[in-house]
Amino acid sequence: MYLYYTKNIPEKESRNLLYQVLKKYGMQTGIKDLFEKEIIIREGLHGKPYIKQPYIEDIHFSVSHSKSYWICLIGRDTVGIDIEDKYRNLSNERILRLAKRFFTKEEYAFVREFGNDAFYQVWVRKEAFIKCKGTGLSENLKSFSVIDNQGEFQQQIEGLWINALTLPIPIYNAYCCKLKETQIQVIENF
Repeated sequence: MYLYYTKNIPEKESRNLLYQVLKKYGMQTGIKDLFEKEIIIREGLHGKPYIKQPYIEDIHFSVSHSKSYWICLIGRDTVGIDIEDKYRNLSNERILRLAKRFFTKEEYAFVREFGNDAFYQVWVRKEAFIKCKGTGLSENLKSFSVIDNQGEFQQQIEGLWINALTLPIPIYNAYCCKLKETQIQVIENF
């Protein structure tokens, strides 16, 4: 899998960046049809984008952006990624209201115990998971928990693995895929 990220890109440029990254991924992996032919991107039932071309099979991607960063994960298997800016400024009261509204009892208790950072860690894991599944926010966020009964992050839900990345940028992040041991090549400012 390849992870591409860059800083200070307007959200409206996301589609153009995605095309650039897909072509770069094609060159890096030797998939000529990704960089020699026009790429057509469609959206699934709940808005998850996918490549719809007969000559390109099993290329999956997920895009996320925050105030400061744009990130894209590409691989040969279903993927989902989410990021949140660490400098987002929400009050503790608002964080708890959001957690109570969208999180399971276990997740809410986790946020109450560990604070705002815990909220973002739960949120990015939940969003990476629903992006990977392709359901997006049409799925009730209380229908699954990323926190187990012992108050620890679950590493696997419904056969999908949820992991945090270590990146040299100030964001909360998580990615989700089918494979537990996934090596990711990180490419900055492509």
